[in-house]
Amino acid sequence: MLTHEHSFRRRLKYLWFREGSESLLVLFPGFSKDRPRKYNYVKGLMGVKNVDRLYINDNFGYQGSYNLYENGEKKPESITIDLIDETIKKGNYKHLFFAGSSKGGTCAIYFGLVFHADEIFAAACQYHIGKYVSSEIPDDKVFYAMMGSNAGEKESHILDDVMPDLLQKHKGSKSVIHIFCSRQDPTYERHIKDLINSLDHYGYLYSETIESYTTHSQVGESFLKRLQSRFSHN
Repeated sequence: MLTHEHSFRRRLKYLWFREGSESLLVLFPGFSKDRPRKYNYVKGLMGVKNVDRLYINDNFGYQGSYNLYENGEKKPESITIDLIDETIKKGNYKHLFFAGSSKGGTCAIYFGLVFHADEIFAAACQYHIGKYVSSEIPDDKVFYAMMGSNAGEKESHILDDVMPDLLQKHKGSKSVIHIFCSRQDPTYERHIKDLINSLDHYGYLYSETIESYTTHSQVGESFLKRLQSRFSHN
């Protein structure tokens, strides 16, 4: 894997597996305490040969930043957009797919809509980003690393507006969004229900698949099977 790792503008780590396809699957990771930060679903999708794969790390902030903010600035967003844009041009891709689980699922929706993806696959993702990083996860260092050491309620609201503003901005999009979650995962009540309501409100094309896993940490196993099934027959 390390032989495939590159650094974009000496900052953003990524893996790019080229299979000679006209389709590109862009994948984002969840939060990671590991050093170096992990990529998700690399080994599990290694046997998929009919789609190129771009794994984008989130080596910003304390344990990740949704590839959006660091120290209150949106440099992670701009550098991530530039990396994806450059990769699309280099590969001359005609079809785009974005995927991720948990934080990675939120990123998949965000950047997938920005790039008018054919399909977006998001599992157990967060809709209220500010609420999640400032009060739902145990380590508040994630929030402060994203929004600055003096961040407070105002900055939390800025993050909470990210996904609602995104869906309003891109209403009418032809991207198909596939949502995966378990009702036993707290994410379902805290985030997925409101996400689905917004997708309905703005008329998005989407599907909702209810999984049977029991804890948030188990989402990866079921989601990988979904990705394998989808892209083994692309």
